[in-house]
Amino acid sequence: MGTEVRKGMTMEDATLEAMLADWRSMLETSLQEHLASPEPILDPYMGMMHYHMGWVDREFRPMARSVGKRSRPLLLLLACRTLGLDAEKALPAAVSVELLHAYSLLHDDIEDGDEYRRHSPTVWKIWGIPQAINVGDGLFGCTFRAMAGLHGTGFGSDTVAVAMSMLIDTSIALTEGQFLDIDFEQRSRLSLDDYTRMVQGKTAALFGTCLACGAHLSTNDGPMRERFRRLGEQTGIAYQMLDDINGIWADADDTGKAPHQDIRRRKKSFPIALAFADRDIGERMLALYSRDMKPENVEATLALLAAADIKERCLHLYSRQQDAIRRTQEEIDHALHLEGRSVDLLGEFIGRLLSVPDLR
Repeated sequence: MGTEVRKGMTMEDATLEAMLADWRSMLETSLQEHLASPEPILDPYMGMMHYHMGWVDREFRPMARSVGKRSRPLLLLLACRTLGLDAEKALPAAVSVELLHAYSLLHDDIEDGDEYRRHSPTVWKIWGIPQAINVGDGLFGCTFRAMAGLHGTGFGSDTVAVAMSMLIDTSIALTEGQFLDIDFEQRSRLSLDDYTRMVQGKTAALFGTCLACGAHLSTNDGPMRERFRRLGEQTGIAYQMLDDINGIWADADDTGKAPHQDIRRRKKSFPIALAFADRDIGERMLALYSRDMKPENVEATLALLAAADIKERCLHLYSRQQDAIRRTQEEIDHALHLEGRSVDLLGEFIGRLLSVPDLR
């Protein structure tokens, strides 16, 4: 069934929506196949994975919970389509990066002490930390098994080995970024450069790998692959900047987090790093962040951020990051034009991913 072209929707929008709907369906089916229980005694173990993926409730009964946007595997598949590869051939790689992302979120929930994700209790909150760690480790192992599935869709051993190497490097980068994120919570201050280095590991590395891996599977053009990697990394940095902005000023219904959760945990997010560097409020911010975040201290923090126009300054820097993304898209588009191809649909998807919601 085709996608209806609604009022205000361009044909390009309709084409992208139809394609994403097909790919999401294909992804969910393949993810569930990869995480099928091998024997009844392991049903509860796999059930915890299924719960984390958003397919079942805590009693392991199928239900429609939030499964997330699946943005990372969709980026990989869009890179393939942009470069002329049948996206279905790259499905094992798309499944792999989504499983890697799922594993990282599960361990993040434990390390950060988050009790809810997407409005539902986290795995560790229901089944305890030991089981949650083990389930995360299982998801991590499944990422490599999924990537090895490229052998079955027509790719040679050398191509699969490079894709696997990308996955390994990204796994290490994720832990480096998470180390810095945890470490920053114990520091009294950090710079924007420190923040950017953390985001390069925690978020940008996986975004970069999604586009680079899609390009790797689609072309032997090394410079093109690196352009796609750069676009992914730039997108990942912008994505984290926006997530941090939303974590303070967006509605809790949009974020799935408790209101002002990042401030209550004294998280050194993008707006806070900018505030620390401010000559007028920096010292007062440091003093507030050295205390327990009682409700009155949360309100005082929000007032300081407002006094220094931190939200507006964050949005300005975020806009500059979007400009860098557009320049890279134009560079890719110029190279693709010689082959009669376009980056338009990939660019449209990135634009949707980075759209700014209404902020308080």
